[in-house]
Amino acid sequence: MAGTGDSSLWGGNGGNDLLVGGAGLNSFFYNYGNGDDTIQGVDENDIIDLTNIGLDDIVDADSAISSDRVELKFTDGGSLTVEGTNGTYLVGLESYVVEDGKWSKKA
Repeated sequence: MAGTGDSSLWGGNGGNDLLVGGAGLNSFFYNYGNGDDTIQGVDENDIIDLTNIGLDDIVDADSAISSDRVELKFTDGGSLTVEGTNGTYLVGLESYVVEDGKWSKKA
């Protein structure tokens, strides 16, 4: 799947999916139980919505960040790889961004 318009809405549907954003504001959705998904083309204004996922569902979130990607692993065995470190992550009722290689709550 790939987004090419000014704004796109993307979500996997189980299994292993590749979601590719385009120009404009993109929203990517990952549900607990969605398998192993990868997101490419994330800009700083894009949203990665981890629907129905709490901090307790993420395995060692602090070690998920590298210089060029975020690799989240979940307690159900699934994973989400986001190529790049841009975007806002919605987890539960909180919003997070990656700043200087660490998670930071977004104001």
